Amino acid sequence: MKRNVTLFLLIFLTVAIHAQIPNGNFETWTTVTNDWHLSYYRHSNYENETLQKYQPAQHGNYAVRLKSKASSQTPGSIESGMLSNTFNPQPLNGGKPYSQKPTKFYVYAQYDIKSGDAASIGVIFKKNGSVISANLLDCIFPITGIHTGDYQKLEFDIKGLSETPDEVVIIASSEDLRNKVSSTSFSTPQAGSYIIIDNMSFDTSDPIPYGDFEEWGRPVEQPSNFIMKLANGTIVDYDIANPMQKTTDSHSGTYALKATTWFNPDWGNGVDDKGTPCFWGINGNYPSDNQQTTFACTRQNGKFTGWYKYIPTSTDNAFIKITFYKNGAEISSAQKDLAAASVYTRFSVPFNCPETPDAASINFNTSSSSLAQNVGSALYLDDLALESFTTGVSDNKSSLVDISMNQMTGSLQINGVTETLLLTIYDLSGKQVKQTSILGDSSVSLSALSKGIYIVRVTGDNVMATTKINKE
Repeated sequence: MKRNVTLFLLIFLTVAIHAQIPNGNFETWTTVTNDWHLSYYRHSNYENETLQKYQPAQHGNYAVRLKSKASSQTPGSIESGMLSNTFNPQPLNGGKPYSQKPTKFYVYAQYDIKSGDAASIGVIFKKNGSVISANLLDCIFPITGIHTGDYQKLEFDIKGLSETPDEVVIIASSEDLRNKVSSTSFSTPQAGSYIIIDNMSFDTSDPIPYGDFEEWGRPVEQPSNFIMKLANGTIVDYDIANPMQKTTDSHSGTYALKATTWFNPDWGNGVDDKGTPCFWGINGNYPSDNQQTTFACTRQNGKFTGWYKYIPTSTDNAFIKITFYKNGAEISSAQKDLAAASVYTRFSVPFNCPETPDAASINFNTSSSSLAQNVGSALYLDDLALESFTTGVSDNKSSLVDISMNQMTGSLQINGVTETLLLTIYDLSGKQVKQTSILGDSSVSLSALSKGIYIVRVTGDNVMATTKINKE
């Protein structure tokens, strides 16, 4: 859908200078195939190759390789359900349907487990949503030593299963999961430990759902320069869902981005152990070695702007954020909540960096919480840009705002405020120590700050002012 915004843009360009955000208009999309298993939900850092589709397989075309990352012992793992970091079995979200009562678990494997380390596979049964396996330690099968070159059939006893289940959760990892079940340390994670597994089965007639690792990624479209992550930082598997879609319901041009809050039924109540099931868009190149994705940026101050629509399913709100970096370190950030809007609405996020950055990243979240009623909340984004005030505008407007330090109360007083402003305070090393939004004349407590000299900056759509204060 096209909209006539020519008049507004002509007026706006008289007071702003634009900088390009790579693919900020969402006109360029690429087709990618994520070779991550279709039906297992991972906690691996996939961009670091801790989880890989593997050939040759023991059965069929593919197996899966799980490897602890060389630089940080980050394990490779797959899960058919969601467990907390402490492996508290209640609640244990998710699982795959299974209604037989096995006594044996089989898996074919190759492995090279470093000395003192152990890989492991956990097999946990549920019924009516609750764990019925008697002892979690008995449900986790450690694997040690070395067996490479061909597949070895491993056999484990299923213990403590007193009734017929209706679901099974299977977790496989290149680390020892027993360390998460018990306070006892069973092994020490080692970089480079790996296990290749295939053709999982029980001694029953029904196969383990997706136990042969044959179903892998499918091609999907995603906007160039963007990736999608869960709120906990995990890269989204598009085989699970496609929460980021190309839409022709655009503010201008042909396309815009539509991102939707998504619910994974294998997570039960929709909340994992690290965050919400909402999605983030990270602007930049595909990450390498788990580094923050960024684009080149030397804009020290100005406004991050764009157009959005937000159709929540409840009283939810979205938000968008820009973060600035210098030599790989974060130096500043600014963000804005996005309220419900049924038509494209312009947003503006003022920013001030203590020094000139060399890179920036943009992220957004389609929901502010993991409440079930937020599932389906849809955020549309288009025409993202960076804008800077012209010298005349910033100089003329900044003199209208008065910033002073009240030593008696230990507060910062800001007067002459006629719009929403972003107040940022830095110490003399350039470190950001406080940031808040203000509307109207305000008193901001600095009680948490130590005595000393600070740099104070306020920015808004038509305001930019900087001063030094001395807190005594």
